[in-house]
Amino acid sequence: MTNMKRFLSWCTCVVIGTTIPLGLSTLSLWYLNVDKEKNEIHSYNNEYRRKQRENLLKEKSIN
Repeated sequence: MTNMKRFLSWCTCVVIGTTIPLGLSTLSLWYLNVDKEKNEIHSYNNEYRRKQRENLLKEKSIN
């Protein structure tokens, strides 16, 4: 009986010991991907606003 408990204890330690690092690495990769997408969207929006400003200035100078 004690050998069975010891075996289950080791199995539990191994499962928890591998699950926690894998879970943390998955979360960090997910966060990096979300952060990358957010930065791409911000850079696209900034570029779009810059072009809009340039077009407005061109229109004002033409009129």
